[in-house]
Amino acid sequence: MNKLVKAEWYRLRKSGTFLFYIVLVCILCVAVALLGNRKFFESDLSTNAFAVLFGVGSFMYPVFISTMLCVVASMGHHSKVAYYEIMDGNKTSHIILSKHIVYLPIVLCLFLIPMLSLLGYSCVKNGSGELIDKPIWFFILFAAIILRIVIGSINIAMVLKKLVACAVFSYGRMFIEALAIIPFQIIGETQKNSDILKIADFIKDVTVSFQIENLTTNCNDTRFIVMVIASAVFEIVFGYCMAYRSYKKKKFN
Repeated sequence: MNKLVKAEWYRLRKSGTFLFYIVLVCILCVAVALLGNRKFFESDLSTNAFAVLFGVGSFMYPVFISTMLCVVASMGHHSKVAYYEIMDGNKTSHIILSKHIVYLPIVLCLFLIPMLSLLGYSCVKNGSGELIDKPIWFFILFAAIILRIVIGSINIAMVLKKLVACAVFSYGRMFIEALAIIPFQIIGETQKNSDILKIADFIKDVTVSFQIENLTTNCNDTRFIVMVIASAVFEIVFGYCMAYRSYKKKKFN
């Protein structure tokens, strides 16, 4: 395991500018919170969270962070190093885990912890605001969504393996998810069919971008809390199983 972690970290450091871009994306995602609201430190949690997450955050986090991690985590396959990790007799679970051990702390230290600290400071200093009755659930759900993005992106990279496919996956996924909702929304509203509208609401509740967008307004709703946590657990477990199967079957491109 240690050998795999050291090898992945070495590969990241020697990959040219990829490490720089990961750091830049994480810092930029935090900076947007401050640049988008000059009165950030004077506003309450609800105001800051809504300003950051609605629109800008719902696009930047699932696309920018996911794209960078997908591309970087797929470098081993692009350079054919992944072949030798299997041939060297390493356990499949150790190979997958080594990727997460390297990339997850980077995002935690450079994005998630600073972001939670800024929002937590505004909550302690100025209160939670009108939209968020229970701040603890807001922070838990925000962390769950970001962990889903990070861990899910690494798993996806280990399934797709191709650099180009990983680069366009996040954009394509967000586009497809948005398109999937439109027919149900239109038909449901046109026919006044509540069952069809419930399908549209379900899709919104399980997709990352809409979860981020609705986090400020729905973080006190029990159904939303369950859907966010359940969808995060499902995607992480499903992605791991797909990556494990792909490596176990030696399905390399």
